[in-house]
Amino acid sequence: MVDIGCVGVRFSSRLQVRERSVEPAKEQSYKRRIAELEAENAELKAEVAVLKSEVKRLAELVATLSKNSSNSSKPPSSDIVKPPKGTASNARRRKKRKIGGQPGHAKHEREPFGPEQIDDTRHYELSCCPDCGGAVTRRHRRTRIVQQVELNPNPVEIVEHRAEGGWCRRCKKFVYAPLPAAVDQGGLLGPELTALAGYLKGVCHASFSTIRKYFRDVLKISISRGQLAKVIRKISTAMAPAYAALRARLPLERVLPVSVHEAHSMLRRLGRPRGLWAITGKRPGGP
Repeated sequence: MVDIGCVGVRFSSRLQVRERSVEPAKEQSYKRRIAELEAENAELKAEVAVLKSEVKRLAELVATLSKNSSNSSKPPSSDIVKPPKGTASNARRRKKRKIGGQPGHAKHEREPFGPEQIDDTRHYELSCCPDCGGAVTRRHRRTRIVQQVELNPNPVEIVEHRAEGGWCRRCKKFVYAPLPAAVDQGGLLGPELTALAGYLKGVCHASFSTIRKYFRDVLKISISRGQLAKVIRKISTAMAPAYAALRARLPLERVLPVSVHEAHSMLRRLGRPRGLWAITGKRPGGP
C-alpha cells in the first residue's frame, strides 16, 4: 500500500524547494523585464488614444467636405463645379492639350475702338529703318495701330458755377440767377459722379471708407464720410419709386431672370436659407 499523505507531503516539499531555488539575479532580470513591458504597454495605450482622436478628426473633416447641395442645406452655388488643380483628370487633360489656341479654333480678338470713341490720334513718321538706319520706301497702306486707354492726370472736371445776384424791388428780396437743375439739385457731385458713387456702393458693395479712398487716390477728390452718406441717401430716395414699382411687379411675373447668387441673397433676407435655381411667381388667376 502507498501512503498518499506521505506522497503529498513529499511533492509539496519538492515545489517549495524549486521555488526557493530561483536565483536572485534572474529574479531581478524578470522584474526589470516586467517593468519594461508595463512601460511599453502604457506608451502604446497613449499612442492608440492619439490615433483614435486623429481618426475622429479626419472623419469629421471628410464628412464636412462631402457636404453639398444634394445632401445638406448648402446652396448649389457653394458646390465645386471644377476639380481642383493638380488632380489626375486635370493632369491627363494638360498632357493632351497645349496651352493657348487649339488647332481649328477660331481666333478671338478684342474689337478696336471706333473713330467716335478716339479722343486723340498721334502719327509717327518713318524716316529710316529703325534696325540698321537705312533708307526705306514708305507704304502708306501699311500702318501699325496700337490703341491705348489711360487715365487723365486729372480724371474729373471741376466747374465753378456763378449765379449773379440782385435786389428785386417787387419781391423786396435778394435773388440769384437760376442755375441748371442738375447743378442746383446735384450739390457737390454732378450727376455722373453721383451715379458712380451709387454704383460703387450698390453694385460693388464697397464700404464708405473704400469709396472715400477711391475718390481720394484715383479721382483726386477729398470727400467726407458724412457727405458721401448724404449722396447715397439722395440716390436711395431718387430710386425709391422705381424700387416700389419693381416690388409690385415681381409677384406678377411667372419666371424671374435672376442669378443663383441673387436668389440665395434674396432668400437669406427673407429668412429662408435654401438653394434653388429659379424663382417663380404666381400670376393672378393663373396656375
